[in-house]
Amino acid sequence: MEPVTGFETEKILKAKLKGSGVASYQRVVIDSRNVEAGDVFVAIIGERNDGHDFISQAWERGALGVIVSRDVPVPAGCFAIIVRDTLWALQELARFNRQRYDPLVVGITGSNGKTTTKDLTAAILKEKYPTLKTPGNLNNQYGLPLVLIELDPTFEAVVVEMGMSEMGEIKLLADLAGPNIGVLTNIGPAHLESLGDLEGVQKAKGELIDALPPEGALIFNGDDEYLPDMAQQYQGKKVPFGFGPDNMIRGQEMRVVGTSYIALGVYVGEEYHIFKVPLLGRHNAYNALAAIAVAWHLGIPASTIADGILQVETSGMRMDIVVHVDGYTIIDDAYNSNPPSLKNALEVLNEIAGGQKIVVLGDMLELGEASRDAHLQAGRWVKEMGADWLITRGEMAKLMGKGALESGMPRYRINHCTSNEEAAIMIKEIIKPQDTVLIKGSRGMKMEEIIRGLKGEE
Repeated sequence: MEPVTGFETEKILKAKLKGSGVASYQRVVIDSRNVEAGDVFVAIIGERNDGHDFISQAWERGALGVIVSRDVPVPAGCFAIIVRDTLWALQELARFNRQRYDPLVVGITGSNGKTTTKDLTAAILKEKYPTLKTPGNLNNQYGLPLVLIELDPTFEAVVVEMGMSEMGEIKLLADLAGPNIGVLTNIGPAHLESLGDLEGVQKAKGELIDALPPEGALIFNGDDEYLPDMAQQYQGKKVPFGFGPDNMIRGQEMRVVGTSYIALGVYVGEEYHIFKVPLLGRHNAYNALAAIAVAWHLGIPASTIADGILQVETSGMRMDIVVHVDGYTIIDDAYNSNPPSLKNALEVLNEIAGGQKIVVLGDMLELGEASRDAHLQAGRWVKEMGADWLITRGEMAKLMGKGALESGMPRYRINHCTSNEEAAIMIKEIIKPQDTVLIKGSRGMKMEEIIRGLKGEE
């Protein structure tokens, strides 16, 4: 962000300025622990915390200004902007900064794979353009504005991930980001608690299509059950990807190479290329195809695409392969879970496991009325793929054990734990060198604590 003064912020937000507005700032933060000298702290009122409770901490850490929704004391030389809604203010600053520049913007959404697709797309674009991307999983109404506020004239491309939990969120994020290219990875049963059913998911994800300009492009999974029909509503250029014969970017073959990468054969237009993708699983082949489709649309040569894919830096806890000092392998997929992503993870476990296959699963949250059947089905999948052990965490995850038991998995191979610490202890009791353990659950289950326990960390 290029420097903005307190006076300019007052005009942007049409709000009341208190204190000195002459000095300028470049960084905006919403976590007082991250404040550095010269920053502006936005006091967001969240579900658990109210940022106004941490304003004194922000001043102590050197904040130049704060954006608040009530009157606060202001140190000499600093300022406060008083607004009706601090989240709205954060988003308006993001909108203002986005409109100062004219970069290429790629917006990515979908029920699964959007974070990895974002990482792969950004890695390729960086080979040609100075590129800003969503760090980690800052893909919501708080995180995406922070990304856009970082935009400055040095960036020629921006790759943003767009998440949502209810109707209207993608519309808001797309309105802020102004994407030229939209990417839809897939439609699946996620956030059904608020969206109701898959029709609701389609409608919510379709908000990205509605936001695309006619001179832009829509990149979509042509093998998905719903997306080809949804894509028909867009009047601009459409680029389907997948393994089916009608896709413009068509995967021909995929081969797993050890526990490190897949070799992916792809028809890019009329040309055939083999790309080395440092990720595992057929679902990651689809993510790579999406990124390749974006690059192909932009005219980036296949050799540059290949170089970019090899440079990908993925966000943590998503199919990370960790080899423990005791000789066993951990598949860290602890970031989140829903039925399609769980099935993908089990397939990867089957592909790379050497010794025993140990599956450690937590609750899949936000599935609404579909939750019971989804957890029972998950247990059946565990038995079908030949797991040696199933360890569950969470009340709904008990149903995974029930599903596995009903499918014929021996009772003594199914164990339920009441804490992540207990799960880590149980894994240590049964695991041997050469074994592979998959750890996966929804974000609220904090399954990464189990991995820290296996590593002997706090």
